[in-house]
Amino acid sequence: MSKNRKITALALIFSLIASTFIATPTEADARQARKSTSQKHRLHKKKSRKGASKSKSRRKKAQRIRAPHQLGILIESQDGTVIQDKLSDKCFNPASAIKLLTAYGALKTFGPTHHFATDLYMDGDLDTANGVLQGNVYIQGNDPEFGKADSIDLLKALSDNGVKKIEGKLIVSDSFSLYCSNSALYSGKGLSKIFRYGGGPDQSVIIEGPVEVGTAPQSAQLVTTHQSEELRSTLKHMLSRSLNNAAERIGSVIGGVPKLRKIAVDDIGIPQDSITITSASGLGQNRISPKHMMQVLKALETELDKYHMDFQNIMPVAGIDNGTLEKRFTGESEKGSVVAKTGTLTTTDGGVSALVGVMRSQKEDLYFVIFGWHGGVHSMRKNQDVLIRQLHEARGGPRAFEYSS
Repeated sequence: MSKNRKITALALIFSLIASTFIATPTEADARQARKSTSQKHRLHKKKSRKGASKSKSRRKKAQRIRAPHQLGILIESQDGTVIQDKLSDKCFNPASAIKLLTAYGALKTFGPTHHFATDLYMDGDLDTANGVLQGNVYIQGNDPEFGKADSIDLLKALSDNGVKKIEGKLIVSDSFSLYCSNSALYSGKGLSKIFRYGGGPDQSVIIEGPVEVGTAPQSAQLVTTHQSEELRSTLKHMLSRSLNNAAERIGSVIGGVPKLRKIAVDDIGIPQDSITITSASGLGQNRISPKHMMQVLKALETELDKYHMDFQNIMPVAGIDNGTLEKRFTGESEKGSVVAKTGTLTTTDGGVSALVGVMRSQKEDLYFVIFGWHGGVHSMRKNQDVLIRQLHEARGGPRAFEYSS
């Protein structure tokens, strides 16, 4: 074999050996790519775990900086001796407990036996043969809890006067409210439907014209004046069930939030910079301290006493009255021993729960204001009950107020 042939043969042998034991560039790249992908996957998992850890850390930090649950408590005896005091000078959100101020303002303005009048007028010509009134009907009033039964009374008055159809308009005053609505026009439209359908087939008045807001002219004829229940009954219903819309209507009739604030400052003596009132119902971010809420409670008692009335005449009695205290203090010995107004806001100010009123034990009566916020409503409510029961037990046990529902 020649020298050149030997060299070629050796080159071929080495090429075969290399192809067997040494990867081609393509295979090497593939292995490197697989190795790189595996490293990236491990790095991604590591970053994901680190990111999750940071997210968890941020959540814990957010929990740490959230406003802590706070309680404001003031408990006094009848002679004003302080039994317990915790942050009584600090302002809290009283929630629906502010309705006690609304009730005080209503009593101060009208008195407990006040009736809200709703006047029904009509003008034009009435054809007595077919019951058609060619004219308008006017409703003037500000009853805060005017409802369907009241509407039926007005409908009956029209029917008794022979009216079956009104070819004119139904015009209501801007203070008229149906079902505690804050819209007089909406209330008027609702009343028109009740006139048409609410009295049944034998008692119906069809109003063909539109509903408008306005006042009755002096030439209009008074058909009837409907009287509401006494104010004290309205307040009892509103406070026992904590009816926000009713409270807003009562507040509106008094003169609105500015008037309530003026009453708090001028009549009760709360400093102007120590109370914030945004609503008559307790919705929103009202502010008052336990100490000044105690002033509201005692001012309300003084106002009730003028008419020989007690808290239980307008406030809910625990374990007896339907409403917010119906299922609290229901034990046989404690039923009727607590008269109080609740306050609840589930999201505003991180959760708010309040209880303001009076409790009776075998030894004495105690006035209490318990405010809590930035916490769970259920747990705060439970703590209120525990505190009241502890006060009862330390004074010989509970004793019911004189009360007939």
